Amino acid sequence: INEDGSGVVQYNGNTTIAGDLTIEEGIFQFYDNNNSNLTVSGDVDIESGGQLGAAGWAGAGEFGSLTIASGGTYQATSGTTTITNNTPSGQFAITNSGTFTHNKGTVAITGPTDEHSTLVGLMTATRSSPLYNLTINNSGSVNTNLSGAMDIEGDLTVTDGSYLLGGQGPLVVHGLTNIGANGLFGDTSDSAITLHGLVTNLGTMVTCSGTQNYNGGVRNLGTFTSDDTLTIGGTGGILEGNLDDANVN
Repeated sequence: INEDGSGVVQYNGNTTIAGDLTIEEGIFQFYDNNNSNLTVSGDVDIESGGQLGAAGWAGAGEFGSLTIASGGTYQATSGTTTITNNTPSGQFAITNSGTFTHNKGTVAITGPTDEHSTLVGLMTATRSSPLYNLTINNSGSVNTNLSGAMDIEGDLTVTDGSYLLGGQGPLVVHGLTNIGANGLFGDTSDSAITLHGLVTNLGTMVTCSGTQNYNGGVRNLGTFTSDDTLTIGGTGGILEGNLDDANVN
């Protein structure tokens, strides 16, 4: 797509692109929101001056990977944006150097099946691009890694696979944190975490050695590994289950 300035190209009906989608300039968006699913089997690249999506989009977006250059914009669906793979040049599911507008939608990471994925550039000192809901649903042997900081204004769900912080962050989750029976969240790095809502763990949680704020408390119904200090802030929280050797303030 290469439209001058704010030129708009619209897709009409549910659309599948078998290869890659590159938006060099202009806007690529739905025509009829009732049939607005967009599937790109390959990689989506939004260059400076390019925009994918528009306010009001509610269909499903499914992309192999998503790269947003400085000056590019992704106006996310209020439904679910699913990322199924990585960029060909590295293990990056989402790389954001531009603007990511969540529109209260969900980002779901479901691939790849044979290596790790990384989420890059969703919060920096000069750019705020928070997610709304984030769901990790990889196979159990695949890690999703954080690079830099991340702010999630809704819920974090780890259904399957691992979500590792690796000394990156801070990670802030304003809603609920839910770890499924096949999910793993956390590692022994020094990442700082603030989880404002209740944490419910049915799988495996490992606390980091950095500042750990669990303001809504923890319901551990799975495996919880910790010898760190957990601070319960706010107006109160719930503690349930075995919290290993954690110190609770």
